[in-house]
Amino acid sequence: MSHGPIITLSGPQDPRALEGIPVRKRHGELDVPCPTCKGRGQYNVELHPHGRSKREVCPDCRGDGWIETTGDATAVQDIVMVNGQPQWVTRYVPIDNSHLTQPTASQPEDDEPKG
Repeated sequence: MSHGPIITLSGPQDPRALEGIPVRKRHGELDVPCPTCKGRGQYNVELHPHGRSKREVCPDCRGDGWIETTGDATAVQDIVMVNGQPQWVTRYVPIDNSHLTQPTASQPEDDEPKG
């Protein structure tokens, strides 16, 4: 018994991509909402007729919903091989979020040819 078609969304910019997804709790005082997922950490890629949805983790904030503005390194869990055995480690990776911020008046955009 069919209750309607499955709606495939075009990405996080789709008007229905953030339907039914709550905003995640902020971790730090200097964090700002991710401009891609608007603080949700994920977005819908398919809407099913029974109210279910298929979601993807936001690639810009890695599912946190928030972007660290201080430039601190982010802890990332990883598995490395030590003497032939897998071992969990925590790596600290500096995150470059410059592509997510708006240019300010003091930061000219790179639209002008140089030379």
